[in-house]
Amino acid sequence: WEGQKIYGVVYLDNLAKSYAFTKDDLELLTAIANLTAIRMKQEELRDRLKREEMLRANLSKYHSPDVVEMLVSRGGEIGLEVKEKEVTILFADVEASTKLAERLKPNDLAALLNEFFMMATTAVFQYKGHVNKFIGDEVMAIYNAPLDHPDHALSAVKTAVQILKELDRHNQA
Repeated sequence: WEGQKIYGVVYLDNLAKSYAFTKDDLELLTAIANLTAIRMKQEELRDRLKREEMLRANLSKYHSPDVVEMLVSRGGEIGLEVKEKEVTILFADVEASTKLAERLKPNDLAALLNEFFMMATTAVFQYKGHVNKFIGDEVMAIYNAPLDHPDHALSAVKTAVQILKELDRHNQA
């Protein structure tokens, strides 16, 4: 047992009166039971770490590291209290994407959009925002929710500038 949780019970009986269990037998059984309990606890911890790792990986696609940490610390309970507050929302999309889609092969277009999404997401996280959703060729990011960020409007503008700089570097390459 650990605290209030019981992991298992060992019941041992001997119906033959000619052989009684000795103190050595009890110590051996206790050692085996303790090793089994340690292994069970290791498995439980491994499973919990695996679930947390998967949760972090999934949340990290859309949320900044500080938001991920807050959500993971709640044990994966994502429900947040509803409250009214001022937020800044950033929309960033690819200019003339329909004409671009007409010119490029589907695989090339997908690769280009994935690069754009990666650039935008990195910039959003750098300035404490989180990705709310991807809409076609557009990224929607929110600042000042769920965590408070006093300079959220400025952070959104800095994100937009960062995205433009990264796109310029990408286009020149």
